[in-house]
Amino acid sequence: MESFPERIQFKYSWRSYQQAIIDDMDTYLNKRHLHLVAPPGSGKTVIGLEMMLRFNQPALILAPTIAIRDQWVARFVELFDQSGNQPEWMTTDLKEKALVTVATYQGFHQWMTGQEEEVQEKLASYVKTLVLDEAHHLRTAWWRSAVSFRKNLTNPAIVALTATPPYDVSIQEWNRYLELCGEIDAEISIAELVREAELAPFQDYVWISDPLHEEQEEINQFRSQVIAFQKSIRHNPALIDKIEAHPWITDPDTYAEEILSEPAYLSSMLIFLKEVESTAWTKPLPIMGLKKKQIPEWSLEWLELMLTHLLYQDKHIMDEEEPVRKEIQSYLQRLGAVEKRRVVLTANDRINRLLVQSPSKLNSIQQVTAFEAQELGTELRQVILTDYIRREDLPKKAEDEQDLRRLGAIPVFEQLRRRELDVSLGVLTGSIVIIPKKVLAACEDLAEQWDVAITAAELSYDASYVEITINTSARHRMVQMMTKLFERGEITVLIGTAALLGEGWDAPFINSLVLASYVGSFMLSNQMRGRAIRVEKNNPQKTANIWHLVCLDATNSEGGEDYLALKRRFKALIGLGHQKNVIQTGIGRLSLAEPPFYSIDKEQSNRQMCDLARERGQLFRRWKSAVEIDGTLTEEISAKKQQVPRPLLFTNTIKALILAILSIIFFFVDNVLGEITNFRILEGNFRAFLWVVVIIIAIALIIASPFIWRLLKILFRNISVEKSMSEVGTIVYQALFESSWIETKPAVSLIQTEEENGVITCWLENAPIYEQKIYVEALREVLDPLESPRYIVVRKQRTLWWNRIDYHAVPAILAQNKEMAELFLACWEKHLGKAELVYTRTPEGRQVLLQARAKAMSAQFVSKSEQISVWK
Repeated sequence: MESFPERIQFKYSWRSYQQAIIDDMDTYLNKRHLHLVAPPGSGKTVIGLEMMLRFNQPALILAPTIAIRDQWVARFVELFDQSGNQPEWMTTDLKEKALVTVATYQGFHQWMTGQEEEVQEKLASYVKTLVLDEAHHLRTAWWRSAVSFRKNLTNPAIVALTATPPYDVSIQEWNRYLELCGEIDAEISIAELVREAELAPFQDYVWISDPLHEEQEEINQFRSQVIAFQKSIRHNPALIDKIEAHPWITDPDTYAEEILSEPAYLSSMLIFLKEVESTAWTKPLPIMGLKKKQIPEWSLEWLELMLTHLLYQDKHIMDEEEPVRKEIQSYLQRLGAVEKRRVVLTANDRINRLLVQSPSKLNSIQQVTAFEAQELGTELRQVILTDYIRREDLPKKAEDEQDLRRLGAIPVFEQLRRRELDVSLGVLTGSIVIIPKKVLAACEDLAEQWDVAITAAELSYDASYVEITINTSARHRMVQMMTKLFERGEITVLIGTAALLGEGWDAPFINSLVLASYVGSFMLSNQMRGRAIRVEKNNPQKTANIWHLVCLDATNSEGGEDYLALKRRFKALIGLGHQKNVIQTGIGRLSLAEPPFYSIDKEQSNRQMCDLARERGQLFRRWKSAVEIDGTLTEEISAKKQQVPRPLLFTNTIKALILAILSIIFFFVDNVLGEITNFRILEGNFRAFLWVVVIIIAIALIIASPFIWRLLKILFRNISVEKSMSEVGTIVYQALFESSWIETKPAVSLIQTEEENGVITCWLENAPIYEQKIYVEALREVLDPLESPRYIVVRKQRTLWWNRIDYHAVPAILAQNKEMAELFLACWEKHLGKAELVYTRTPEGRQVLLQARAKAMSAQFVSKSEQISVWK
């Protein structure tokens, strides 16, 4: 069988945003390709099945998990097969030859590695349509198997579907993703779905906790020991002597090549020597092109960098048995400030884990749940997702209750059970299910209805709860039963694992979600949020509160690793601002204090979150107002005014130009006055001499007019910082277009900028989202401090009194070869004036790079430009 029966067709009407994809279906059929980006709940599975039907050929569907694999089969039977039964030509067994085969990436990889090449080729010759569901962040082996199979297909039809493209990965990994899935063809945004009432309005909130007392003591002890060490090392004469005698310090010219490869290390030694008031620090300054006043202040970050090289990487100073080296190394190891041959003084892995996994979050969950229960009462449908089960934390008997010291499904259950909140608690994981005893009868009714056998056992320490078990073969029914109990309100707070419920679970009645998971990646965070934002049929006013937990380290100016992980997560989580009716990504859209966090009022912050969270009706109206505009998802980059390259004014040239023009005007006015009044300021031979000078100046102006006209155009285009950002944006876009990295013509794609409170924002209009991503990343590299680019643009300005040199990176995507780099330079000179292109992988180029990095050495530890997505 190699085509679908005529009776197989979609049973219902398409949603409006789905219809837009369907209307363009002929284009995708002709291309034999559709790569669709759409959020959870948008029905992308249905679109994928429709595409498979229209290609009307044998198909292989690959899904990330068994649950989602089974969901593909269920959706097909429910929405397409008129009989309502799984057809015999659809299978999840790769050993069977069928019209439609559905498998997981892992299962497919195992099958591929266990089969002879002849068997693989036989399947490849039969399959004509390949459907790839969430084919990102795959294990390397799984990706290789999928790519290998795709390459063996003859003119295949490819359907790739994802809610979370891997925009946050490297260029290499992004190219790997495109190699399997192809370029993105269409995208459905969350804003569109909320506008069409296909996703519910929602809001993200952050609940802040302090580390527990003993955790804070451990952090304080580490901090005090680090501070004491930082002070003591300033008075370590043996170390100072060794650094002063370092060949990079005593003979920098001889070791220029080595210095060029590690300029930050030399910088750290100079900063240290300056701090201890040694005179040796000034000698290497010329090779770095620095002045004394340009050396930054000493800090823990620079000390970390210096000691890492000094103790583990420097071949010149200290052998393994050197007393000073052994003494410092031993102390740092006892302190817990050495990890994988790297010195860590700001925060070590122990403190990072302590924050991310802090049991203080159990109190946060309790407070959030108590708040939501008070606000919603019996209407509450809250899900709490954790990473682990921790079954061993169940007490053996009533008097056996221990302090809860870690996160997990059972510790969360115990925290809420012991506080006797006015909620009905349930636990749903792959190995343990707990429900209130009062709900057992309803659970048994469902089991009888679905013809499955369950057993119930009272918890030994609390007879008001029972543990439910079910036959292994019917385990999927347990999820269905618990979901039904949850929907009916028999259970109002359901605690589960992200592995079981975080992806693919359909429960549209969730109105409160607590993410008690350590997950930091955009992909998994977005999938988990997707559980809560689905619409509920009989509740058109539904809104969902999504709670993120963070344990803040107030001794760290950046808040600690848990806050930094939260910040990374929000870089790609889109939602409505707390204050403005703007839909965008980034943690800046929340009413959350910004670093430094030394004196943050956490209780006030949490009260503010509660005040916002209780305004569900207002949230619904604000979302509807925000999505009224006929917008699209747009990538933006924001930078401080100081980061934007401005044209270097050739001061002497401009002065000479102004003087020449004034001279001609003065001479002309003197002549006119002489003819009218017979009075002339200039007389005799001096007047004749000036005639000659003016003629020469006029001729010079005429000859130089092309240069003058070009200079004036550059100055006019850059009349403000906002205009300069537009010019830099034009440079980047033109170079990307001419290098064929983006296809939308510059005349079509419009570069827009705006300024607010000293911050310049730039974005593209009328460009596909993929091109916007490439553009914004390339523009970021131009604006941000230099790291280690292959090519840099150097601009010089010389006057009678001072010289100025600016350095800017050629974006990595345009620095892959000299031809593209020179194309970028040509665009630069057209819009910002004369510059020089330097290749930094030669000795001479590394010298320039060293000076460039030295000039901005302190930028290694300062904020940079910010990229966000905005619906506008």
